[in-house]
Amino acid sequence: MRRPVASPARILPIALVAFLAQASLGCTAPDHGKQVATALSVEGTHWTLVEVAGESVNIPEPGQKAFFQLSPLDHRVTGYSGCNQMNGGYRLDGSSLEFLPIAMTRKYCQATASIEQGFTAALSATNGYRISGSTLELLGEGKPLAKLDGRQAVP
Repeated sequence: MRRPVASPARILPIALVAFLAQASLGCTAPDHGKQVATALSVEGTHWTLVEVAGESVNIPEPGQKAFFQLSPLDHRVTGYSGCNQMNGGYRLDGSSLEFLPIAMTRKYCQATASIEQGFTAALSATNGYRISGSTLELLGEGKPLAKLDGRQAVP
């Protein structure tokens, strides 16, 4: 005996219900504005300079803010000093962090020269770090050299 073949008009609603049920499995209730804390890592985070040698950093408009990012894949640091592009290597062991010699482009920017000098001096003197929330402190002999604000880097 032959079974009746289901008509497309009957299959479509059943398929739609099955699809919606499957899709709803990945849904969660709204968080109503609650922030979910994500721990930032020193590596793979975009760190923007906010303070150096105890002084707030204010880049004149329309300047780009100084920043760096550490790549865990090749142990390279890349960034911008407030005037020049920079890249180099680093060593990381627990809370110890050391920047190896950093290469930079060689532009002179009068408006940001003191920021660049302070930032590169802080990088050279860094031998440790600490993260609190979204703030990274670069440390030299346990004393703060610079503070940076972090955000998750785009992969």
